[in-house]
Amino acid sequence: MRKQTAFTLIELLVVIAIIALLLSIVMPALTKAKQIAAAAVCLSNENQLGKAYYIYADENSGKLADGVPANTSDGWETATYDGITYDMHGFVAEPMDENGNFRNDSVEDKIRGFEKGALWTYLEAHKVYNCPVDKRYRKPPTDTANARGTVGGYRSYSIGAVLSAHGFGQTGTAENNVTIIKYSGFSNPSSKIVFLEEADGSGFNHFTWNLYLNQQKYWDPVAIWHNGSSTFAYADGHAERFRWTDKAMIDMASPDTKDNKDRDADTNSDDYEMIKRMYMPRRFN
Repeated sequence: MRKQTAFTLIELLVVIAIIALLLSIVMPALTKAKQIAAAAVCLSNENQLGKAYYIYADENSGKLADGVPANTSDGWETATYDGITYDMHGFVAEPMDENGNFRNDSVEDKIRGFEKGALWTYLEAHKVYNCPVDKRYRKPPTDTANARGTVGGYRSYSIGAVLSAHGFGQTGTAENNVTIIKYSGFSNPSSKIVFLEEADGSGFNHFTWNLYLNQQKYWDPVAIWHNGSSTFAYADGHAERFRWTDKAMIDMASPDTKDNKDRDADTNSDDYEMIKRMYMPRRFN
């Protein structure tokens, strides 16, 4: 006679409990590894964008790719300030349809805008514009009051108003006092931010990123996608991560939207002064 053996109910429950315990140990490690990998890809993206930005200036007599996404079919705009008209090639153009008209209903619309930008010649890869953690494009815009189009943002990186001819008009934030449009205007380029992560909820990162320079106050949040840190690309072409400690900025940031409410910087943190120094391309007039 052959004796049959089988798991008892208690033995089966013990095995299930051991598997559940192992999963509880492994899953956080896998999640952290995924975050580290995404941050590495994001750093690589911004490194490439920063280098393309530098090369564009080098090949165009020092003139910078403009920080405002152009609202024209060819990516070029003009801005007039104090009687002077500036011709600007936006680093990207706004999303558009096949005929060059504004449309923001698909990732393809957004990519067409990238292709008309000043930097596309040096990159020609739309994934470079997207952080792997940024999934806004999978759902409609979250800022319904200011929504433009039906698809959320895909481009994860923005440039500040201080690097745009449009920025000459930012008098309320004092950004106009340090605005530059030529690379020679940078003081110590290796410490000055060009690109940073932003998560505008209106459908794409519209216009520029802004920061109050005349008071200790934030205008726009940054996207904090990497375990409490954000990535930045600098004017010399390198990229770094910056870990936030300022609760005001952390509370202001969100993975997929911004609430369009200014916030005072935390007086117990040096984050505001640090980001201000990195953001200003030169000293005040």
